[in-house]
Amino acid sequence: MGISIELALTTGMRRGEVCALKWSDLSDDGTITVSHALGNGDGGFYVKEPKTSSSLRTIPLTRRTFDMLRLVRADAVRIANEFALPFGDPYILGTQQEKSRPYNPTQLGKDFATFCKMNGFKCTFHDLRHTFATMMIAGGCDVRTVASYLGHASVSMTLDIYAGVDRRPSAPP
Repeated sequence: MGISIELALTTGMRRGEVCALKWSDLSDDGTITVSHALGNGDGGFYVKEPKTSSSLRTIPLTRRTFDMLRLVRADAVRIANEFALPFGDPYILGTQQEKSRPYNPTQLGKDFATFCKMNGFKCTFHDLRHTFATMMIAGGCDVRTVASYLGHASVSMTLDIYAGVDRRPSAPP
């Protein structure tokens, strides 16, 4: 749960994108590439192309998120080596064996709802995406950059959703 929350809050990825991440999507230059998503269908979830062509993107990670992911990957590789198991290219949030299974995005949403209820706040996993965008804009990041990180097809889409974010510091009362 912690990794999924960290990724959503620091990249703005959708839950299906977070669940579809594989270790090969993490680059040594401190970025992560969104190249797939998980969707839900009648037969369960499946790997698909991201929502739009602009959803194919590379997002810079914070130093903290990058370091955390590198440590998690190193630990998973160490464990695989201890048991003489091939590591392959497993899902970051999935099982860490060669034929890795991803975390079901619907289950992630349910698990996150339980986490929120246990901790006394109301929030959906998608709200983490909105928090990311709001904090980026409030912090002075230009809307075009935020739109590209979110995978929005146009800046106007981002503005339609986040136009109310005030980038000016609050005046003292």
